[in-house]
Amino acid sequence: MKKEYKILAFLTLSFCLFITSCSLEEEPVSEATPDVIYKTASGIESGVDGTYSLLRDLYGIQSGFTLTTFGTDLFRHGKDGSYKAMDLYTSELNSSMTYINNIWTNCYLGINAANTVLDRIDLVEEISEARKNNV
Repeated sequence: MKKEYKILAFLTLSFCLFITSCSLEEEPVSEATPDVIYKTASGIESGVDGTYSLLRDLYGIQSGFTLTTFGTDLFRHGKDGSYKAMDLYTSELNSSMTYINNIWTNCYLGINAANTVLDRIDLVEEISEARKNNV
């Protein structure tokens, strides 16, 4: 019985050593880096589209509406008064509010994406100067 355990242990150890000795190096088929993406006109256009998609939270959902409309003459809070601090400018209105933090995070991601496109656009020769100025 003891001999069977030794054989089983040896086979298990041998199998583990065999498996770990295999090479698992990966060769990426594509690398999505700014240097690769923004080499063509379509890459620049995709970058611009991606920049606009980051503004979706600012104009398309309640948090953007709350941040841009509360506290103006276009809004008046109702009875329940969710997020009254936005309208009344109380001490609860600070950067730790989830609404504000999420909006600013997405806006800064958009700024970063726009700067990346602007940084790379001059390297693409297939885009006319007029089009570069429009972007």
